[in-house]
Amino acid sequence: MITRPAVLDLSPGPLQDAVLRRVTGAVALQSGLSPEEMDALALVAQALATGATAAGCAGPLRVELHPGNGTVAVRLGPLGAGQGRAVIAAAGGRPDAPLTHARVERAGPDEYVHLMAGRPAA
Repeated sequence: MITRPAVLDLSPGPLQDAVLRRVTGAVALQSGLSPEEMDALALVAQALATGATAAGCAGPLRVELHPGNGTVAVRLGPLGAGQGRAVIAAAGGRPDAPLTHARVERAGPDEYVHLMAGRPAA
């Protein structure tokens, strides 16, 4: 069982989407997400990673996948000042249900995009 966050440092390139999809799927499966939620999470995570490249983010992109009981929290960054919203826009706007809305967090000079997938277990 995956109980600790999966942390990926991805460089833009042809393997980025394949690696991200596989790791996202494994964490989502262990967290108990439905197949539809797993697919939606993988697609949105890929879109955000691609959006980071399109927004001009330099260097490797860190993607943290935090498993929960029925949820997966995603943290993507570090991004430069103002790039968080640009990444969300480049990914097609705000993620739709079953994903909660993406939000931007500032940490010093950097920004991180956060989103949550799934529904907490009752």
